[in-house]
Amino acid sequence: MSYKPQRIKSDFAGSPVIAKVRLNESKTKVQVVTKGTDESPSKTFVLAKEDCPEHVTGGEFIVQLTKEKDKMLNMHPVNGMFWGKVSGFPASKDKPPTIRRSTGEFPYDYFLVLVEISQGEYKGMSIPYALRYHFTEATETINGKEESVVAIGHLKSKYTPPLEDFCEATGIWTRGAIRYSDNILTTLQKRILREAREFQFVLKDGWVNTVFVPETEEKDEPEPSTDEEEMKKKFTPQSEPTPEPAASTPSEDEEIPFDDASGSPEEDEFE
Repeated sequence: MSYKPQRIKSDFAGSPVIAKVRLNESKTKVQVVTKGTDESPSKTFVLAKEDCPEHVTGGEFIVQLTKEKDKMLNMHPVNGMFWGKVSGFPASKDKPPTIRRSTGEFPYDYFLVLVEISQGEYKGMSIPYALRYHFTEATETINGKEESVVAIGHLKSKYTPPLEDFCEATGIWTRGAIRYSDNILTTLQKRILREAREFQFVLKDGWVNTVFVPETEEKDEPEPSTDEEEMKKKFTPQSEPTPEPAASTPSEDEEIPFDDASGSPEEDEFE
């Protein structure tokens, strides 16, 4: 009979779980009590406060510990509606963000962003948000030239509308089209961080469930004045001011150039 190794189920090896967090009276120690399940009983860990995120506080949260269970890597609320903004894209040190591939019967491409709560008592807590990489290639005429640009694909997928809402809420398309490449995440990150937009989002069971696209505020047109003095001012001849040079305005299909620190336009943006 051939040898077979033991089969041991991984238990809380860095995976996020629901847990109750409590600080001691002197706020030097943090107790983490994981929520028990049929497969994994509740466990208690005691950590030094300096080994936890600076925003650690008491309550029920999604908590992630190191594999050794001696440090807290992250914590965030389980449910609720919050204001937040993207703080970055997870990536290895000095490496660009990468497209990830799921495993399973129906694999798919996705990417991760970190959404940081920007207001309220949980300000500073961040939540990883997984979005399908449903970008594809299209052709557009820009500045008189046929260019290969990024478009949205998989239009029948239920995972595409959340991607479109995320792009709209974070202002990805504010500067126009993006030059197509096999991985546009570096460009997305630059655009999102440059815009630094706040948006509302919903957490459900610890995951980002919905991102709300901010509504465009429409300013009311001022009503015509009937004040006699205002009418006199409007029609009294005055010396005309020297007109300022008109700023050049790009056409609708023209990309607004963005200069990086070196003064050169972004590679994936159109001049």
